[in-house]
Amino acid sequence: MVDDRPTETLADVAERYGTTLNMVRRKWSHHPAWPTPVGKQGRANTFYVDQVDEALRTIFGLPAPEGSPSDLLTWDGVRSYLTKGSVTAEQMYHRRWKGTWPRGRLVDGEERWTRAEAEAAHVAIVRSRGGRGNHLL
Repeated sequence: MVDDRPTETLADVAERYGTTLNMVRRKWSHHPAWPTPVGKQGRANTFYVDQVDEALRTIFGLPAPEGSPSDLLTWDGVRSYLTKGSVTAEQMYHRRWKGTWPRGRLVDGEERWTRAEAEAAHVAIVRSRGGRGNHLL
């Protein structure tokens, strides 16, 4: 049976995630969670897109996906969701207290973020600080 899942090269990954090919080639692809190549496109190895996304969730310390990316979460919901990954409740508190966490939208008088916005904010903070000890970011 032929697997027809979409594949991409390291250059495609770099473009999709808005980073350099050097970052993907020398850092991310050396993480133990990185998938094994499934083929070639010219001289470049190819990887299944879904496996790359799963590996990068691990590298960025994101929890397993749950719910819909458009779910609106309160601050407690964001904190509860992200602490299932690699971030601690204390780190989340400091992110908000220091102002590194972006402001949410007001819904019924309470600040809320979509699950996708919360993940994007977490990844941006982790990447901007060089991963806080994670040499792969």
